[in-house]
Amino acid sequence: MKGSLGDKERLLHILDAITSIEGFCNKVDERSFRDNYMLQLAVVKLLEVIGEASAKLSNDIRNEYNQIEWPLIIRSRNVLVHEYFAINLDIIWEAVQKDLPKLKMEVMRIMDQKFGIQGH
Repeated sequence: MKGSLGDKERLLHILDAITSIEGFCNKVDERSFRDNYMLQLAVVKLLEVIGEASAKLSNDIRNEYNQIEWPLIIRSRNVLVHEYFAINLDIIWEAVQKDLPKLKMEVMRIMDQKFGIQGH
């Protein structure tokens, strides 16, 4: 286990961040997203949380559930944090629309299989 929190807590952080992004972006189209700097900042910060929590997961979890692109998620966090002005809003929007729903389902599956926690 990396850090003081365990895998369960890190996975819950990921789910909470995804749920927040879903709530913030509910009924928001791409144009509205592009026009709302505050929303962009919130989404980017939550994507950073997802990346940080992913980086702190144990190697056991990341290896067992290697269908999830953990290295890409972690690298994305590093870009968001260290190269903020290089952020591509097209990629962020696509991640919100396409990648996060898949990640949510996978993390929920892990929570069910490893910790007996269903739904979130």
